[in-house]
Amino acid sequence: MAGSLIVICATLLRLYNLSLRPLHNDEGVNGFFLMRLFHDGVYRYDPANYHGPTLYYFAYAIACVREWLVGDGLSTWAVRVGPVLFGIGIIVLALKLWPEIGRVGALSAAASLAVSPGAVYFSRDFIHESGFVFFTLGVVLGFQRYRSTHRASWLLGSAISAGLLFATKETAAISVIVLLLAAVLSAGWAAYRPAEKRSAPPHEGRGRSRTRALAIWTVAAAVFVAVNAIFYSSFGSNPAGLRDALRAFTFWTKTAAKDQQYPWYTYAAWLAREETCVFALAIAGGALALIKATSRFAIFAALWSFGLLAAYSLVPYKTPWLMLNFVVPMALTGGWAVNFVYARARTAMGRRLVFTIASALLCLSAYQSVRLNFYEYDDPAHPYVYVQTRRGFLHLIEDVDRLAASTGTGRETSIAVLSRDYWPLPWYLRNYAHAAYPGRGVPAQQTLVITSGVQRRLLGPAFRGYDQVGVYPSRPGVDLVLLIKRAEHPTATGAAADPTLQWPRSKANPGSGSGE
Repeated sequence: MAGSLIVICATLLRLYNLSLRPLHNDEGVNGFFLMRLFHDGVYRYDPANYHGPTLYYFAYAIACVREWLVGDGLSTWAVRVGPVLFGIGIIVLALKLWPEIGRVGALSAAASLAVSPGAVYFSRDFIHESGFVFFTLGVVLGFQRYRSTHRASWLLGSAISAGLLFATKETAAISVIVLLLAAVLSAGWAAYRPAEKRSAPPHEGRGRSRTRALAIWTVAAAVFVAVNAIFYSSFGSNPAGLRDALRAFTFWTKTAAKDQQYPWYTYAAWLAREETCVFALAIAGGALALIKATSRFAIFAALWSFGLLAAYSLVPYKTPWLMLNFVVPMALTGGWAVNFVYARARTAMGRRLVFTIASALLCLSAYQSVRLNFYEYDDPAHPYVYVQTRRGFLHLIEDVDRLAASTGTGRETSIAVLSRDYWPLPWYLRNYAHAAYPGRGVPAQQTLVITSGVQRRLLGPAFRGYDQVGVYPSRPGVDLVLLIKRAEHPTATGAAADPTLQWPRSKANPGSGSGE
């Protein structure tokens, strides 16, 4: 019952007013790839600029279902539902870990993730992170269950999760290395504890054929490779994607060394500010797990949490959504700590005190989450708000729709977007057949023109035949200006004939999602 309430709470926080926040730069680029896949059936993995293909194919499946049900497959709500489902799935998997961290611990971990400001914020974005973390947790849960039950289905499930993990983001290599190190070190740390020796599962070879075990692992490895091959080859239509999947690590090693450089302690500072409760409980839980060494999984979760924090902190490249990778294992570590203290409370009063303190911390986290996600979602004072599109941007889209309707040309209205900083406009103008993005020059016969504030000032005389409708904030340092042609509005056929007006090409896109 308590677990169901937690999942319901997590679902409401993630689904409520899902279109409230404008798509940011990277979401707009991801939406562009989805539009091509949805309309043209084309997707080609590009290792130079973008992450893996799973985000687009899962979103494509949702878009097809929505198209079949309501006839409108693409919408802001629809594309964000996929990450929302993965975000909810993280909560469900955390609850499934109750044998490892205790029932109270699993409820505590799931509740803290349900209201975590960052877990909610990035589950409401059309980016790869919530799916990536879900697959990581799936690898851990599957292997943990295989270790305790020796059922082949659990290992195969872990292999599928691992395949999807590597098909989602190149940083899967970092996560897997940290997981392996945490597994080895936790086994060594707990090796000499009598309680751990008694609770350890029987050796895999005991009572089972080594040949069978080898066969299971061989099949699991084949499944892992097959999952990667299916997604990176675009279901067989792009065999070169398999080679590009390997080339990706070269590109992203360079990115990690030069882009978005911050001091090593940045993530810890961001955690202390945005995830105060999870971070504090994780520190306490990690110390308690290492000192007591009564739970191998608790030691593993602590090493996983702070191993990832250390790994990402050492890399100069830093973006806030990467924090979700260590927020989840930190919640598990903190949940185990709550369970440990609760189970050892000798009186009912002591247990009520533990429950009261944990509830107070959850309420604080919930307050931070609601404030961030529904009121201050574009306030750059929050570390999680990273070059987020400002809410005033949506007024631009409303005015474009209003003016297009007033001219009588509707979706056929010709629109020229002259600003080079145009993302996520291609997503919001996706239904305008004659929206074009030259990124330079001056308007010819277009009814509406969207330019930057700088271009408006520098090319003022070129806009003599246009009236200014308004100025709209796009993101920090970027304002967009909407102009409408003063003379009789031409039809959109003139815009289509202009060879300089092109649909945005992914290779030329500024801010094309490589910062994700």
